[in-house]
Order: sequence, then C-alpha cells, then structure tokens
Amino acid sequence: MGLPTPRPDERISADELIAYRLSSLQELVAFARDRSAFHRRRFDDIGFEPGDLTSLDVFEQLPLMDKADVRQYQEELNCVPDGLVREIFTTSGTTGEPVIYRYSDEDLDALAGLAGDMLAVAGVRPGDLFQLTLPMGTSLW
Repeated sequence: MGLPTPRPDERISADELIAYRLSSLQELVAFARDRSAFHRRRFDDIGFEPGDLTSLDVFEQLPLMDKADVRQYQEELNCVPDGLVREIFTTSGTTGEPVIYRYSDEDLDALAGLAGDMLAVAGVRPGDLFQLTLPMGTSLW
C-alpha cells in the first residue's frame, strides 16, 4: 500500500497516514523476521508473528534493539547474503569496540533517497550549491 500523493494544497487524513505507517511496519517486520536470525529469535522468544502486527500499539510493544545487540549479534543481523553486500561501514562510537554495518544496493539507494528527502525538507533545490561538511558515509546517519 503506497501513501497517497496529495496535491501541494491538500493533506492526507490521519487515518490514511496511520494505515500507511502500519502497512509499512508490517512489511518491515516480515522482512526482518524472514531474513535476520536475530529478529527471528527475538520474535520467537515473545511468541510474535508478523501477522500479529494489527495496530501501531502492538508495534510499540515489540522489544527494542540497542547498540549492545548490534555489537554482539552483528552476523545474525545481516539480512542479505555476503555476496550482495556493497558497502561496509564501521564505527567504534565512544567505546572503541567496532560495530559493523553492511549495506546492499537497496540499502544504499534507500539511504540516498532519505538524504535527498532530508535536503529537500531543508530547502535545497536542484541547482543549489552547498557544502557537505561530513564524509558521505556519516552524513547519512
């Protein structure tokens, strides 16, 4: 289900926005369950199936993942086979212990789209000239 594209002078309804968010979260949760050993185990531990996600309130009850989980379960968090990884980003944060993030072509396309959306919201338009002061990999965070 896609979000309806309103004309510039109209807004979508709150119900349409909630339906879009729920549909998007259902897709995301199913993807994570199908492709990530970490998420599959986490969902199994609480008896959760993607079909159980029937409201945003249910989503808010799902267990969170924190940086310690990312550090400890890096391999289990992979959602694509190693052969489809196109970029690896590492950071040690403030602890000095590396955390590795692996990006597929689809991930990089999504991040580029997100960066473009953020720049557009900030008022950047085609033809504008600006200085990007962070390395590209970190500017997408």
